[in-house]
Amino acid sequence: MLKAHHLSYHLPSFSLSDISVGIPHNKKTAIMGLNGSGKTTLLKLFSGFFSPHSGEITLEEKSLTRYTPKLLAQKLSFVPQDFPTNFPYAVFEFVLMGRYPWQKGWFTNRCDKLLTCEILEQLDLTPFQNRILSELSGGERQRVLMARALNQKTQTLLLDEPLNHLDIKNKRFLLNLLDEQNRIGKTVISVIHDFDHVQNHFDHVILLKDGKLAFCGPPEDAFVPKWMEIVFEV
Repeated sequence: MLKAHHLSYHLPSFSLSDISVGIPHNKKTAIMGLNGSGKTTLLKLFSGFFSPHSGEITLEEKSLTRYTPKLLAQKLSFVPQDFPTNFPYAVFEFVLMGRYPWQKGWFTNRCDKLLTCEILEQLDLTPFQNRILSELSGGERQRVLMARALNQKTQTLLLDEPLNHLDIKNKRFLLNLLDEQNRIGKTVISVIHDFDHVQNHFDHVILLKDGKLAFCGPPEDAFVPKWMEIVFEV
């Protein structure tokens, strides 16, 4: 289980303060709040990209600081909002990078390539495998980012606003994919804005307000007048 213990992180214009919360295992957790409330910062702390200024994150009762980067990448995979496309990677090469945490030498083995082919097929990306990332649409690029994360074969997926800039078809595809991954035992943690998507696809909600934890629990208890007014100011 992934847990935050009295977590704080400070920037010149923003602070995430004294967050203590647990992420349910094998569930889908949504992180919600207004812009600037600390959602992405919390997600990046959970992923190990940021180190807290006080408190700690634990995974399986062990501090993230005790994991090597490679071992942590075998446990957690992170899907950013987007990825710089000024590197001339082909889709196959980029998705293949998801196998790096499991490689023991400098060279990619046949099994890694087969797994990559399977993921590309699963996400309907095989026709794009030789395309350069910069040539893809936003929806196609988001599927590629997801494919790389799934190719890591981790227990936990962390996603930063994965539905941004996607059309209805791609949103439905991604939400169904997350449901499918959860059914096979993966824990999903996602920053997300849409209330309907959270109510229909997520089990657990974390609400942040001005860098502080306001609520943690099921969607049916989160989207009530009290929290809508306090957290979302409506």
